[in-house]
Amino acid sequence: MKKSRLPANVLSRHLSVFDSEVVRKENLDRWFFEELGFVFKLFKEYRIPSGPLESRLFHLVISLSGTHQDHRPTKPAGRRKRWTPWLRAVLVVSVDRLRKKKSATSSIEWACQVLSKQEPWASFLKGGGRGVDPAEALRKQYFEFKDDEFAELMARTAANSESAWDEIVMNAVNESRPH
Repeated sequence: MKKSRLPANVLSRHLSVFDSEVVRKENLDRWFFEELGFVFKLFKEYRIPSGPLESRLFHLVISLSGTHQDHRPTKPAGRRKRWTPWLRAVLVVSVDRLRKKKSATSSIEWACQVLSKQEPWASFLKGGGRGVDPAEALRKQYFEFKDDEFAELMARTAANSESAWDEIVMNAVNESRPH
């Protein structure tokens, strides 16, 4: 199995003293999401089960240290889960951002209805099964994950990375599509 590697530019990243505060903040936010995405790829690669983020990070450290023998089968039984914690957190932040953009009184149902008709969510939801309302599928996932601390962390960080948000959504949805 080919192991994931950090992007080559991670070690050469630097902030310039000549950059404005806005540029520095955008770079830090973009780098945070790139590195967080890499961590979630490692969770998938090392077959770290879903659960609290602290627990998953602990299991990842143990797996990377080589002191832990993984006795699980190489391919997990059952169908692949489409809704990863990363994708759910992106959904929660997307719904909240859309509601805030429209008005403070916009409903979650309305936001899910709008998102279910926009790309990349529309394409992602097409394969969800027969008779499943796409907006209802988004609403259900939103309520299952809205109070998760990872979603809250992403919301705080995403608040300052307006320019990179569309790319983050596209990457999260594309990584969760069945291959």
